[in-house]
Amino acid sequence: MMSQFKILSLSEPNFVFRPPFRIKDGPILNNGSICSVQKVWIDGRAFARRILKKSCKPFILAMEKNGAIAHYSLSNSPDPLAKEVILKLYWYQNYDKKIEQILELIPSIKGLEFPDLYSALNVSSTDDTYDIRHNKKNQFDCILSCLKMLKVLHDRNIFHLDIKPENIAVMVDNNNKLKFKLFDFGFSVSEKVYSDDTNSSYHFSGSHRFLNPYAKTGFEKDHFAMAITILEIAGLASLVEKICLECEEDEIFDDSKFVRCIKMVVNPLQVHPNQEKYFQKLIDEYDKFRQKNPLIDSIINDLLVGSTSTLSSELYDEYRSMLEEVIKNPNKNEKSPSKNLSSSELRKFRKDQIHQAKNQAAITIQKVARGYQQRQQLKKDQAAITIQKVTRGHQEKTRFQLQQRSAKTIQETYRDYISRKKNKSICNFTKQLPCITF
Repeated sequence: MMSQFKILSLSEPNFVFRPPFRIKDGPILNNGSICSVQKVWIDGRAFARRILKKSCKPFILAMEKNGAIAHYSLSNSPDPLAKEVILKLYWYQNYDKKIEQILELIPSIKGLEFPDLYSALNVSSTDDTYDIRHNKKNQFDCILSCLKMLKVLHDRNIFHLDIKPENIAVMVDNNNKLKFKLFDFGFSVSEKVYSDDTNSSYHFSGSHRFLNPYAKTGFEKDHFAMAITILEIAGLASLVEKICLECEEDEIFDDSKFVRCIKMVVNPLQVHPNQEKYFQKLIDEYDKFRQKNPLIDSIINDLLVGSTSTLSSELYDEYRSMLEEVIKNPNKNEKSPSKNLSSSELRKFRKDQIHQAKNQAAITIQKVARGYQQRQQLKKDQAAITIQKVTRGHQEKTRFQLQQRSAKTIQETYRDYISRKKNKSICNFTKQLPCITF
């Protein structure tokens, strides 16, 4: 099969790659509802070919085109960090409402159904070298790779909008070391296109549990999705699942409630005393994790704050150096960032918060009672004023009616007087006429 690949980059939108390559088809690796992935060989090298299906809706097709542009600009960047954590996109072309991509092939790993992070976290590997949940070195290496992914994306003002363990590839290099690369850029878009999106196609794109409907920017959406991903990497998938169960009503998942619950459980500064009683078990479970893993807790909290821009270079460098130190010495205790609160400080903060809430409640009750009394007194005053107005109006109406009646009586008396006077003068005139006989 001969195929001619058109590379549509940001700088050269109509560049055509020549000469054409001879592609040898291989087995289907994945056949989804939107696209299919097939293993192919080009000049003796193995690649993955991703083909978007023609049955896709027009808005998905448009999003996939923008995603291909964003992915190509990232994977072909000279930045070595991008090559380290972004799956390589070699070529792509758009034709007849169809998108075809040639990607770096993700080799299969023995014991995993799919070579992605989701499968790696849910399968207990017999080889400790590839274990992520229990091998601290692999776990922190994975979290560091996640921060690098955000750094590469957001420094170029590109949003992924579908970050989750299923979209992070797990690979093994020649030194038998795990590598992690981000892929599936179908929803990816630049900051300009995201801000100009009038139909909100990008604002509600993503997967449940990783979608933040409160997010105002793409930075905030990616940060929240990565925070949930790191929670699962750190072994708190069961905690996330328990919160998900609290947010399901009639088999419908409430994304907004999930975001609020996650922030309540993870961030003690956002827990209201009344809500703390409801989520007490989940809060206690996360508190135990916080005491053992202060560094991961700090990273998750910084991402859940929902900053509207990329992580600062100072914060990224601080976390990178601390994670690398743990990776070099896995048996050494983690350093707690200076801004983190200790357990005693958290308990003191919550006591102060409860005391403050009680005082606020007492003040609110006083205000409500005072407001009720003022409203009752105002109603009485208004009723008295209304009665006075009605009485005054009745009196004025009665006075006006009496005046009208007296005026009418005077007119009638005067009219009778004039009438009698005319009749009398006529009678006198008649008497004075001579008597005429025939």
